[in-house]
Amino acid sequence: MKQRVRMDSCDNYSMSDAARMGIIASMVPDEIIYKHCDYSIRSYETALMFCDVSGFTNLCEKYSTFGRGGPSRLTKVLNSYIGAMVQEILTHNGDVLKFSGDAFLSMWKKTGKLSMQDVVHNAIDCGLIIQKNYGTFMTDVGVILKVKVAISAGMSHFSIIGDENSSSSSYVIIGQPVWDVKMAQYMSKSGDVLTAASAWMYVNEAEYWTQPCGDGRHTKMAQYMSKSGDVLTAASAWMYVNEAEYWTQPCGDGRHTKVLGVGASWKRVEKFREYLADKKFRPALIDAVRASYIPGLRRFMATPVRRAVDLEEPMEFLTEVRRVVVVFLNIITRTVTDDVLIELVDAVYKLVSSVTLEADGLVNKVSMFDKDMMILIVFGLRGLSHEDEAQHALLCAFTLKDKIADENITSVSIGVTSGTTYCGVVGHALRREYTVIGPAVNKAARLMMSYENKVTCDKETFLRSKLDQEFFRQMESKPMKGIAKPGPVYEFDYYGWAERSPGSRHPILGRSEELRKFKDALQNAMEQQSKRFTRYRNHVFGIAFTGPKTVGKSRLVEECLYVSPDIIRKEKIILTEKDKKPFQLFRKIMMGYFKRGYSRSMRENKENKIRQLIAMELLSPLQIHSINVIFDCRFPLPEKFEYTGDFLSESTVKMALQELCMKVLSNFSVKVVDDAHHMDDESWRLLLILLHTKKLFFILAIADVDTLTDVAKKCLDSNMILKVPLSGIDRTFHAALVCQLLDVQAIPADLEKVIQSASSGLPGWIQNFLIALVQRGALTIVTLTRSEAAEKPGIVMPPQSLLLKTTEIEDQMPFKRSIQSLYSELLSVNIPSWRESTATEQDEAENIQMAVLSESYTFEDMKFDMAMDAIILKTYDSLTPFEKMLLKCGAVLGDIFSRRMLLHLLQSDSARKVAKAVEKLFSIRVLECEGGDFTHETSLVLVHPAPPPAVNKPPYCACLGTRRPRKLQKLLASV
Repeated sequence: MKQRVRMDSCDNYSMSDAARMGIIASMVPDEIIYKHCDYSIRSYETALMFCDVSGFTNLCEKYSTFGRGGPSRLTKVLNSYIGAMVQEILTHNGDVLKFSGDAFLSMWKKTGKLSMQDVVHNAIDCGLIIQKNYGTFMTDVGVILKVKVAISAGMSHFSIIGDENSSSSSYVIIGQPVWDVKMAQYMSKSGDVLTAASAWMYVNEAEYWTQPCGDGRHTKMAQYMSKSGDVLTAASAWMYVNEAEYWTQPCGDGRHTKVLGVGASWKRVEKFREYLADKKFRPALIDAVRASYIPGLRRFMATPVRRAVDLEEPMEFLTEVRRVVVVFLNIITRTVTDDVLIELVDAVYKLVSSVTLEADGLVNKVSMFDKDMMILIVFGLRGLSHEDEAQHALLCAFTLKDKIADENITSVSIGVTSGTTYCGVVGHALRREYTVIGPAVNKAARLMMSYENKVTCDKETFLRSKLDQEFFRQMESKPMKGIAKPGPVYEFDYYGWAERSPGSRHPILGRSEELRKFKDALQNAMEQQSKRFTRYRNHVFGIAFTGPKTVGKSRLVEECLYVSPDIIRKEKIILTEKDKKPFQLFRKIMMGYFKRGYSRSMRENKENKIRQLIAMELLSPLQIHSINVIFDCRFPLPEKFEYTGDFLSESTVKMALQELCMKVLSNFSVKVVDDAHHMDDESWRLLLILLHTKKLFFILAIADVDTLTDVAKKCLDSNMILKVPLSGIDRTFHAALVCQLLDVQAIPADLEKVIQSASSGLPGWIQNFLIALVQRGALTIVTLTRSEAAEKPGIVMPPQSLLLKTTEIEDQMPFKRSIQSLYSELLSVNIPSWRESTATEQDEAENIQMAVLSESYTFEDMKFDMAMDAIILKTYDSLTPFEKMLLKCGAVLGDIFSRRMLLHLLQSDSARKVAKAVEKLFSIRVLECEGGDFTHETSLVLVHPAPPPAVNKPPYCACLGTRRPRKLQKLLASV
C-alpha cells in the first residue's frame, strides 16, 4: 500500500513556483539567499562548527551490493541521519554553509542582540546535543555511523566567487576560525566535541564539564551542567524512550546506565523529524519564496538539480549509484592577506569552471582549509555522460595543472579516479545539497595528497582513458589512509617526458600503403614550397585520412608526425564538438605564431605584429574588417562602414589574407588536425587560403565524411588535399596488434579468432575489447621460455619485427626499460629486464610473456560495442521523470511482463500518459512486444514468440486477443 501511495504521488506531481523556489533556496545557505548578488568580501565575527561523519564509505559499499532498491535505502538513511543533525543546527539558529560529502560546516554570526559568548554557546550546545543524540548511529545493514564535532570562533571572511553573468557561481569562507576548526577536527576523534582556543575564550566554564586535551590549545566538551532549562527538560523525557534504540553501558551500581548514543534503527530520528516537519526553522527560505529569488540563486545549483527543477522532477529521482570519473584538486597557496587570497580563489574558480565546462564536467564542491583550496570535479553525472569520460577528465586535469599558475600558488596536486559512487541530494528538506559519495571520491583525495604537484590516476582511469601509454608512467607505491590495496598509480603528462623518445616504440601495422602516400605527398610539398610556380597537379599540401571512428586514424597521424623530418616544425590539434565556432581552428593555428599571454595582451601582440608585416594604410575598409573578424582584432574602421555580406568570397580579401599569412608563416611546418570533422565552415574556407601559401602541410583525420557540411565537402574535394580512405587492418596483423597493446609476445589462438571474427579489423575496437577483458579479470599474463610457449597447443607468436621497431632497439633501450609494460603491471606480471629478453633473441631459453585467458571465461557477453554503456546512460538521462518511473517498474517486474501488471504497479490515473510513455520507450527500442496469447480471459501465459513486425516503424504489437481502449483510439491512429 505504501508503494502505491508513493507511485501515485510521483505520478500526480506538479511543482508550483513556490515549491520550485523552496527547492532552489534549500540548496544554498542563508548568507547567499539574502545577498546573492553581493560579490564583495563580507567580514563577520562568527562561531564555526564542523561535523565529520565516519562510516559513509562502508555504508555506500554495503548498499551498492543490494542491487534493486539500494540507492533509495541509502538515501533514506543519509537523510534521516544528516537531516536530523541539520535540523538541530537550524533550531539553534545556525546556518549550514557547506556540505562536503560526509561532513558539513555551519556558522553562527554575532549580531546586535547576540554577543560572541552567546553564539559560541549556541554552537557548543548544538554540538553536545548532536553528539548525545546522534553520536553513534546503527543502520539496518550493521554499519555504525559516528560523528565528531569541532568548534572555533573569530573573524571570518565570506565571499561569492565566479562571474555574476556566468551560469555557475560558488562561495567560500576563510579566516583564522576556518584554520582553527580544521586543526580541531584533526585533533578530535569520533564521539568528541572539541573547541579550539579561539572559541574556548568565550566559554563560561561553570556551565560545562570539560577536559583539557593536553596541547594547551584544545578543550573537550563533555556535558552541559545547567540546573534548569531545555537540556534538563529533554533529559526528563529519556524515561519514555525505547532502550532498544540506544547503545548503553551499565555503570556497575545497578541503578545507573550510561547512554553512549543512538542505536538499533533510525525510527526515533524519523519520528522526531516528522514531529518538527511543519515548524518554521528557516525564515530565510520563506523570505526567498516570497521574494522569488529564482534567477539569482540558480547559478549556485548543480546542473542535475537545475535540470530536475526545470522538468518538475522530484529530488528523490536524482538518487542513483552511478559510475563516474572524479577529479580532485588540491591547490596550496602562500601566506597572503585575506583579500588577496579571495581574489586568487576567485580567479582559480573561474578558470576551473571554464575548463571543466568545455570538457563536459561539473564542479561539485569548492572549499578552503588553511592554505589548501580543494575543488571536486565530477564527470559522468546525469545529463553529462559521454563515452570518453576518463579521457576528458585526464585532459581536463592536465590543462588545469598547466594553466593554474600564480606567484602565490606553490603547488597543484590532482588525483583522478573512476568508480561507482552514490549521487543524490543529501540533507534536510530546508537545507540540502547535491553530493557525490563513495570510494572513488576518497581515493582521488588520497591520490592528490600523496603525490604532490602531479596529475595522478588509478588503474581504472588509465585503462578507460584509451590514451597512449607513452603519456603515463608508474609511480612509487605509497600507503593511503583507509585504502588497503590502492593498486598501481600512474602520473599523467600529456607533453610526455624528456627522457623518452618521441613516437611509439611499436611499428604501425597494416598501413604501409597509406604511409607511402603520405611520404610522397610531404616530399612533393617540401620540393614545391620553395618554387615560385607550382603545377596544378603538384600543388598538394594536405592529406586527409577518412574512415570509421575506431579505424585507427589517430595512431596513423601520430606515425606520420614521427616519420616527418625533425627539421620541420610539427604541431597537433585535436578538435571537439565545442570547437565548431567561426574561425576557431584558424585562430588555434595562428595562435602559435604570436606571443603568448592573456586575452588582452594577446590581441595587442597580434595587432602590433600585423602592423609590422603589412601596410594597414594601404588596405581597404573591407580588408581591414575581414582581418578584425578573422584574427579577433580591433583595427579602426571608417565611422559609417557597414558590411553584412560574405567577405571570404571577395577576391581582394583573399589576396590580403594570403599575403598576411605568408608573412606570418615564416617557415614550412606540418599541422595535424585530429577529428577534423568538427572543423567550422569558415576555417575550412581559410584552410584553402593557407594551402595556397605553400607554408603549411595539413594532415587531417576525419571520422565520417557523410556528416560534413556542404562547405566542408566542397573544400575537401580540392585538388590540394589528397584523400586516403581507411578500412580495417588485415587479419594477419590482428595477433601482432594484440601483443603490442598487451606488451606480450604470445596470445591464445582462441583470442585471435574471436577478434578476427568480430572486430572487422578496427584497431580501436580491438583495444576496447582488450581493456574490457583486463577489467573483468579474464586475462592474465605469465612468463615462460620461448620453447615452452612453442610446445603449447593453440598459441600464436607473431614475428619480432611486428612487435618492435627493429632499427631502434639499441637506441631505445633506456626508454623501453622505463616504461616496461604498463598493462603487464596491471596484470601483476614479473617482467624481466629488456636486455635479458633481447640479448638472445633466437635462443630457445629466452623468457617471453604470454597472455592467458581464464578457463571459465566465454566471449558471449563481449560481442558488443564497448561504447554501449555510455549510450545506455545517455538514453536513460533523456527520459522524462514519468518515463523513468515506468522503466523502473518494468525492470522490477523482469525481462518479460504484461501491460496489466505494469499498470497495476504504476497506479496512474491517466491512461493516455502511460500510453504516450510506452510509445516513447517503444520508439527508442527500449521496450518491445514479446507476443502473448490473451484470447482467453484467464490466460496470461506467453505461448508464442513475437513474429517479425509487419512494418519497420515501432511501436508494433504481436499479441493475440487484445482490444484497443476507446480512450486511446486517436493516439493509436497516429502511430
